[in-house]
Amino acid sequence: VYISFSPTLRIMMIGGNTAVGVYQLLITAIPDIVLLGVVAYAFMVWLNGARFKFSAFDWILLGYAAFNVIYGFILSHDFFISAQGFRTTYLVMVFYYIGRMYLNTEQGVAERLLTRLFTWYAIYCVFGILFHFIFPDYEKSLINQGLHIESAYFIVRMGAFLLTPVLFGTFASIGCVYFYYKIITSNTPSWRHYLCIAVLWSGVFLSVSRGPILVFRIAFTLLMALVFWNCGP
Repeated sequence: VYISFSPTLRIMMIGGNTAVGVYQLLITAIPDIVLLGVVAYAFMVWLNGARFKFSAFDWILLGYAAFNVIYGFILSHDFFISAQGFRTTYLVMVFYYIGRMYLNTEQGVAERLLTRLFTWYAIYCVFGILFHFIFPDYEKSLINQGLHIESAYFIVRMGAFLLTPVLFGTFASIGCVYFYYKIITSNTPSWRHYLCIAVLWSGVFLSVSRGPILVFRIAFTLLMALVFWNCGP
Protein backbone atom coordinates (compact mmCIF):
# COMPACT_ATOMS: atom_id res chain seq x y z
CA VAL A 1 0.00 0.00 0.00
CA TYR A 2 2.79 2.42 0.89
CA ILE A 3 4.67 1.77 -2.35
CA SER A 4 1.50 2.60 -4.31
CA PHE A 5 1.51 6.10 -2.80
CA SER A 6 5.27 6.54 -2.27
CA PRO A 7 6.02 8.88 -5.24
CA THR A 8 3.30 11.30 -4.14
CA LEU A 9 4.22 11.06 -0.45
CA ARG A 10 7.91 11.64 -1.21
CA ILE A 11 7.16 14.83 -3.16
CA MET A 12 4.79 16.06 -0.46
CA MET A 13 7.38 15.40 2.28
CA ILE A 14 10.72 16.34 0.73
CA GLY A 15 10.03 17.54 -2.83
CA GLY A 16 11.21 16.07 -6.10
CA ASN A 17 14.89 17.00 -6.02
CA THR A 18 17.77 14.63 -5.30
CA ALA A 19 17.74 13.46 -1.70
CA VAL A 20 20.16 15.27 0.62
CA GLY A 21 20.79 14.30 4.22
CA VAL A 22 19.86 11.24 6.25
CA TYR A 23 16.15 12.07 6.58
CA GLN A 24 15.60 12.60 2.86
CA LEU A 25 17.64 9.51 1.99
CA LEU A 26 15.57 7.46 4.42
CA ILE A 27 12.27 8.68 2.93
CA THR A 28 13.56 7.97 -0.57
CA ALA A 29 14.77 4.48 0.38
CA ILE A 30 11.60 3.25 2.12
CA PRO A 31 10.29 1.41 -1.01
CA ASP A 32 13.67 -0.34 -1.32
CA ILE A 33 13.58 -1.26 2.37
CA VAL A 34 10.09 -2.74 1.90
CA LEU A 35 11.34 -4.66 -1.15
CA LEU A 36 14.29 -6.07 0.79
CA GLY A 37 11.94 -7.04 3.62
CA VAL A 38 9.75 -9.01 1.20
CA VAL A 39 12.82 -10.71 -0.29
CA ALA A 40 14.15 -11.56 3.19
CA TYR A 41 10.79 -13.04 4.22
CA ALA A 42 10.63 -15.07 1.01
CA PHE A 43 14.15 -16.34 1.68
CA MET A 44 13.08 -17.52 5.15
CA VAL A 45 10.09 -19.32 3.59
CA TRP A 46 12.48 -20.91 1.09
CA LEU A 47 14.71 -22.12 3.91
CA ASN A 48 11.69 -23.73 5.55
CA GLY A 49 11.17 -25.97 2.52
CA ALA A 50 9.13 -23.99 -0.02
CA ARG A 51 11.50 -24.82 -2.87
CA PHE A 52 10.81 -25.50 -6.52
CA LYS A 53 12.59 -27.18 -9.39
CA PHE A 54 13.91 -24.76 -12.00
CA SER A 55 12.28 -25.14 -15.40
CA ALA A 56 13.99 -24.34 -18.71
CA PHE A 57 12.21 -20.96 -18.77
CA ASP A 58 13.44 -20.17 -15.25
CA TRP A 59 17.05 -20.74 -16.34
CA ILE A 60 16.57 -18.73 -19.54
CA LEU A 61 15.13 -15.78 -17.59
CA LEU A 62 17.93 -15.94 -15.02
CA GLY A 63 20.58 -16.15 -17.73
CA TYR A 64 19.03 -13.23 -19.63
CA ALA A 65 19.01 -11.04 -16.51
CA ALA A 66 22.55 -12.03 -15.47
CA PHE A 67 23.97 -11.36 -18.95
CA ASN A 68 22.32 -7.94 -19.23
CA VAL A 69 23.38 -6.89 -15.75
CA ILE A 70 27.02 -7.92 -16.22
CA TYR A 71 27.23 -6.52 -19.76
CA GLY A 72 25.54 -3.28 -18.67
CA PHE A 73 28.02 -2.78 -15.81
CA ILE A 74 30.91 -3.34 -18.22
CA LEU A 75 29.60 -0.88 -20.83
CA SER A 76 28.58 1.91 -18.49
CA HIS A 77 31.92 2.43 -16.69
CA ASP A 78 29.80 4.04 -13.97
CA PHE A 79 28.88 1.87 -10.99
CA PHE A 80 26.27 4.31 -9.63
CA ILE A 81 24.33 4.56 -12.91
CA SER A 82 24.54 0.78 -13.39
CA ALA A 83 23.28 0.20 -9.85
CA GLN A 84 20.33 2.51 -10.51
CA GLY A 85 19.53 0.66 -13.72
CA PHE A 86 19.72 -2.69 -11.93
CA ARG A 87 17.44 -1.41 -9.14
CA THR A 88 14.72 -0.17 -11.48
CA THR A 89 14.88 -2.86 -14.17
CA TYR A 90 16.26 -6.21 -13.01
CA LEU A 91 15.96 -6.28 -9.22
CA VAL A 92 12.17 -6.54 -9.46
CA MET A 93 12.56 -9.75 -11.50
CA VAL A 94 13.17 -11.51 -8.18
CA PHE A 95 9.39 -11.38 -7.68
CA TYR A 96 8.97 -13.85 -10.53
CA TYR A 97 10.93 -16.42 -8.53
CA ILE A 98 9.10 -15.50 -5.33
CA GLY A 99 5.86 -16.18 -7.19
CA ARG A 100 7.18 -19.52 -8.43
CA MET A 101 8.06 -20.42 -4.86
CA TYR A 102 4.59 -19.57 -3.56
CA LEU A 103 3.00 -21.87 -6.13
CA ASN A 104 4.56 -24.73 -4.15
CA THR A 105 3.12 -23.64 -0.79
CA GLU A 106 -0.20 -24.72 0.73
CA GLN A 107 -2.94 -24.97 -1.89
CA GLY A 108 -4.88 -21.74 -2.26
CA VAL A 109 -2.29 -19.49 -0.58
CA ALA A 110 -0.95 -18.08 -3.84
CA GLU A 111 -4.43 -17.55 -5.27
CA ARG A 112 -5.67 -15.73 -2.17
CA LEU A 113 -2.56 -13.55 -2.16
CA LEU A 114 -2.99 -12.64 -5.84
CA THR A 115 -6.70 -11.93 -5.44
CA ARG A 116 -6.02 -9.57 -2.53
CA LEU A 117 -3.19 -7.88 -4.41
CA PHE A 118 -5.18 -7.23 -7.58
CA THR A 119 -8.28 -6.25 -5.63
CA TRP A 120 -6.12 -3.61 -4.00
CA TYR A 121 -5.08 -2.47 -7.50
CA ALA A 122 -8.76 -1.98 -8.34
CA ILE A 123 -9.42 0.00 -5.14
CA TYR A 124 -6.27 2.03 -5.79
CA CYS A 125 -7.50 2.73 -9.31
CA VAL A 126 -10.75 4.14 -7.91
CA PHE A 127 -8.75 6.47 -5.64
CA GLY A 128 -6.61 7.46 -8.62
CA ILE A 129 -9.59 8.27 -10.83
CA LEU A 130 -11.17 10.42 -8.10
CA PHE A 131 -7.86 12.22 -7.54
CA HIS A 132 -7.39 12.74 -11.28
CA PHE A 133 -10.80 14.33 -11.87
CA ILE A 134 -11.42 16.13 -8.56
CA PHE A 135 -7.93 17.57 -7.98
CA PRO A 136 -6.42 18.00 -11.47
CA ASP A 137 -4.50 21.17 -10.59
CA TYR A 138 -2.94 19.59 -7.50
CA GLU A 139 -2.02 16.52 -9.51
CA LYS A 140 -0.29 18.74 -12.08
CA SER A 141 1.58 20.62 -9.34
CA LEU A 142 2.88 17.34 -7.88
CA ILE A 143 4.07 16.24 -11.32
CA ASN A 144 5.85 19.58 -11.78
CA GLN A 145 7.43 19.35 -8.32
CA GLY A 146 8.72 15.92 -9.34
CA LEU A 147 10.55 17.68 -12.20
CA HIS A 148 8.30 16.14 -14.85
CA ILE A 149 5.82 17.55 -17.35
CA GLU A 150 2.16 16.57 -17.37
CA SER A 151 1.63 14.59 -20.57
CA ALA A 152 -1.48 14.41 -22.71
CA TYR A 153 -2.70 12.66 -25.86
CA PHE A 154 -5.89 14.64 -26.55
CA ILE A 155 -6.74 14.07 -22.86
CA VAL A 156 -4.50 14.46 -19.82
CA ARG A 157 -2.89 11.11 -19.08
CA MET A 158 -3.66 9.62 -15.67
CA GLY A 159 -0.83 8.34 -13.49
CA ALA A 160 -2.75 8.13 -10.20
CA PHE A 161 -0.51 8.55 -7.14
CA LEU A 162 2.42 7.00 -9.00
CA LEU A 163 2.36 10.17 -11.16
CA THR A 164 3.59 8.05 -14.09
CA PRO A 165 0.98 7.00 -16.67
CA VAL A 166 2.99 4.08 -18.11
CA LEU A 167 3.70 2.50 -14.72
CA PHE A 168 0.15 3.00 -13.50
CA GLY A 169 -1.25 1.68 -16.77
CA THR A 170 0.96 -1.39 -16.50
CA PHE A 171 -0.31 -2.20 -12.99
CA ALA A 172 -3.91 -1.73 -14.13
CA SER A 173 -3.34 -3.85 -17.25
CA ILE A 174 -1.89 -6.75 -15.24
CA GLY A 175 -4.90 -6.52 -12.91
CA CYS A 176 -7.22 -6.71 -15.95
CA VAL A 177 -5.45 -9.85 -17.16
CA TYR A 178 -5.77 -11.49 -13.74
CA PHE A 179 -9.50 -10.83 -13.33
CA TYR A 180 -10.17 -11.82 -16.94
CA TYR A 181 -8.40 -15.10 -16.17
CA LYS A 182 -10.58 -15.52 -13.06
CA ILE A 183 -13.73 -14.92 -15.11
CA ILE A 184 -12.99 -17.43 -17.88
CA THR A 185 -11.76 -20.15 -15.51
CA SER A 186 -14.65 -19.93 -13.06
CA ASN A 187 -17.96 -21.76 -13.49
CA THR A 188 -19.77 -18.96 -11.66
CA PRO A 189 -17.72 -15.75 -11.96
CA SER A 190 -18.29 -13.25 -9.17
CA TRP A 191 -19.73 -9.82 -9.92
CA ARG A 192 -16.67 -8.48 -8.08
CA HIS A 193 -14.44 -9.79 -10.86
CA TYR A 194 -16.47 -7.94 -13.50
CA LEU A 195 -16.46 -4.78 -11.40
CA CYS A 196 -12.69 -4.96 -10.84
CA ILE A 197 -11.90 -5.52 -14.51
CA ALA A 198 -14.18 -2.59 -15.48
CA VAL A 199 -12.47 -0.25 -13.01
CA LEU A 200 -8.96 -1.38 -13.97
CA TRP A 201 -9.64 -1.10 -17.70
CA SER A 202 -10.88 2.45 -17.09
CA GLY A 203 -7.47 3.12 -15.53
CA VAL A 204 -5.67 1.63 -18.53
CA PHE A 205 -7.76 3.76 -20.89
CA LEU A 206 -7.19 6.96 -18.91
CA SER A 207 -3.43 6.34 -18.77
CA VAL A 208 -3.40 6.49 -22.59
CA SER A 209 -0.42 4.11 -22.59
CA ARG A 210 0.10 1.96 -25.66
CA GLY A 211 2.30 -0.60 -23.91
CA PRO A 212 -0.22 -1.63 -21.22
CA ILE A 213 -3.04 -1.72 -23.79
CA LEU A 214 -0.94 -3.98 -26.02
CA VAL A 215 -0.02 -6.21 -23.05
CA PHE A 216 -3.68 -6.78 -22.24
CA ARG A 217 -4.58 -7.49 -25.87
CA ILE A 218 -1.79 -10.05 -26.21
CA ALA A 219 -2.72 -11.72 -22.90
CA PHE A 220 -6.41 -11.67 -23.88
CA THR A 221 -5.62 -13.39 -27.19
CA LEU A 222 -3.41 -16.04 -25.56
CA LEU A 223 -5.95 -16.79 -22.83
CA MET A 224 -8.75 -17.13 -25.38
CA ALA A 225 -6.56 -19.44 -27.47
CA LEU A 226 -5.92 -21.63 -24.41
CA VAL A 227 -9.64 -21.74 -23.60
CA PHE A 228 -10.53 -22.82 -27.15
CA TRP A 229 -7.66 -25.31 -27.16
CA ASN A 230 -8.83 -26.95 -23.92
CA CYS A 231 -12.59 -26.58 -24.19
CA GLY A 232 -13.39 -26.04 -27.85
CA PRO A 233 -15.65 -23.30 -29.26
